[in-house]
Amino acid sequence: MGGYNATTGERDIEANVTIIDGGHVEGSTDTKVVLNGTASINAPFTTATLIEGFTIQNGFHQWEGAGAAIGANTTISKCIFRNCTASRGSGVYAPAGGTIKDCVVEFCTGTGSQGAAIYLESNAVVENTIVRGNKVRCAAVYGNGASTVIRNCVIYNNSNTLEGGDYPSSAGVYTKGLLVNSVIANNYGGDYAGMRIEGIIYNTITWKNQASTVSTYINYLASACTKYSNNASDDSSKGADAVKFTSEVGPGFVNPTTFVGAPTTAEDTAAVRAADFSLLATSPCIDKGIANEYTVAYDLLGVERPQGEAYDLGAYEYKAEVVATPVISIAGDEAITLEEEATQQLTASFDIESELTIVWSSSDEAIATVEAGLVTAVAAGEAYIYAKAEGATADSVKLTVTAKPVVPQLNVYAYGLSSTFADGNLTVNYSLNANAKEVSLLILNGDETVATHALEGVAKGANTASIDLSALEAGGYTWAIKAAGEERTELSKDLLAGDTNYDFYQPRGVAADINPESPFFGQIYMGNSKSALPGADSGVEGAVATPTGVAIFDATLVQQGSIYGGGVTWEADGWGPGRIKIGEDGMVYVNDHAPSTAGIFKMEPANPSAN
Repeated sequence: MGGYNATTGERDIEANVTIIDGGHVEGSTDTKVVLNGTASINAPFTTATLIEGFTIQNGFHQWEGAGAAIGANTTISKCIFRNCTASRGSGVYAPAGGTIKDCVVEFCTGTGSQGAAIYLESNAVVENTIVRGNKVRCAAVYGNGASTVIRNCVIYNNSNTLEGGDYPSSAGVYTKGLLVNSVIANNYGGDYAGMRIEGIIYNTITWKNQASTVSTYINYLASACTKYSNNASDDSSKGADAVKFTSEVGPGFVNPTTFVGAPTTAEDTAAVRAADFSLLATSPCIDKGIANEYTVAYDLLGVERPQGEAYDLGAYEYKAEVVATPVISIAGDEAITLEEEATQQLTASFDIESELTIVWSSSDEAIATVEAGLVTAVAAGEAYIYAKAEGATADSVKLTVTAKPVVPQLNVYAYGLSSTFADGNLTVNYSLNANAKEVSLLILNGDETVATHALEGVAKGANTASIDLSALEAGGYTWAIKAAGEERTELSKDLLAGDTNYDFYQPRGVAADINPESPFFGQIYMGNSKSALPGADSGVEGAVATPTGVAIFDATLVQQGSIYGGGVTWEADGWGPGRIKIGEDGMVYVNDHAPSTAGIFKMEPANPSAN
């Protein structure tokens, strides 16, 4: 077996060409038989023998088998026979059976009366083989016996120009056996230049074979040929029962040679080797064949037959090219969720190399938009984001857009306002009940704001700022402080969480002074209706004592003094103080519904210790 790498031992027939050269020089009569695949002529080896992967060239024998002579138990596979010369079977001589498959026999010379590049007898088979550019005196392939088989072969550009050949002087095929699914084209010879069939023929194409003399038939089915059908030819013989080619309608080969006979120039030789007799998609030979006991379910290249509704004619089954469709995949999950106004970058790729361009789109741009894979959530709802490309399988992800929570502003405000004005400078003092995001000083002329100044003091508690107003026109002005806080999702417990100073045992009522004109603006009042220590009763360690009464906090939630009892003996079981309200007069009104002290009590914010 040939095709081995001498260094690594790996076998690759195409990469590692193994040449066996007989060294024959034209004009010499020295015997140069390259391979002898028989124990003796007409006697097979006792065990099966495979000869594979060689280029066999320049063999010579006076009688037969200059390239190889084989017997019944021998198979020659994937070999090239080139420039071999013999009386008959110059390439391969198979007088006692054997198989020649997947081979090329080219530029050989058959000099005898039965001169042929391949000579077959006694159950010999040649299949899936190309026979081209040979010079013979009988036929390129000679099947001299009813049991010989020629199938899935391409036999082209052979010439019968040597004198004294056995009849018929065919250049293509002369067989008494089976010829099926083959191509015989551009051969040149005497009578029956394309073929003479005395056996069986199916699914075969003959085209542009040319005779050197006027004859009855270029392609001839003799009277002994009793089984034939589904053949195609440009000759008006029985070989055209399936398709008759004309000057307008040919077989539709992919790249046939354009001249007849064996090559005579280097250009011709290159054209012969480059020829391709497979079928175009438009060929009239597609689906015109028949499947029967003589045909096989594969073609010269091993493609399964049929690919369409029926077998194709010739050596090649037309197989439509299957172009892989790129598939787009969007990375990540099949479904995503975004909040309104949020964005997310998506990426997509093809499963195979592709020059196609991916285009992004949204099923509903009122819900979401997408540009170059960047998704922007617009409004609550559902939409699909697509990644598409013309000629590719698209992909998509489901997008759910949720409404953005309505986040209230923390009610940050300024209180305790005071100011001084001297030499065009206004100095203002203000306190903030919480850290602010931004604070501005507004200069007002009536209800109109005539100037706005950003202030640096944004921290909770007391702040001071000095503003140069010397450029302001003379007039009467007022000023105000505007504060804005950070967004928050909760406005209550989280402000105080973890601070034991705010752990009261039984708070009942709460009220805040929200009158900007009040000197106690922002002050918070909370009633605790039961006296106890939370640490002892509820497990809150480190909490302050919580006597019954009213606790007061400034706008920064700092408790002012202790809990004020107001001189009232509050019931100990949690009746009061209860609800708390601040009147328009600025007084704090406290409800008590205990049986012994039921009523409404009034607290003076300026003097909370008074009764």
